[in-house]
Amino acid sequence: MASTRDGKILYVAPDGTSVYYSNVCLNGASFPQVRYQLTDRILSISPNSVLATSATKVYRVSDGTALMTLPSACPIQAISPDGGTLHCYGITGITGVSLAGLQ
Repeated sequence: MASTRDGKILYVAPDGTSVYYSNVCLNGASFPQVRYQLTDRILSISPNSVLATSATKVYRVSDGTALMTLPSACPIQAISPDGGTLHCYGITGITGVSLAGLQ
């Protein structure tokens, strides 16, 4: 779930454990304790709260480890309800990137 105000966006993991603000992951249970920082801003979180995606990478929510670099920039995106595909909108239209096997 995302919330916005004055151009600032919060992304909350569906299980409530993590809150992303800009490039910082905050502990959802001990808000506003910082869990870790990333070099990218998170744009989407998988429905099972395992993966978070930026415009260029896929990260593990639990510790911020980069699991994959996306094949091309993906600034407009959505993760499928089953968490298996990242849908990206770019110059060539909408493409899918498999997230299968990433944990």
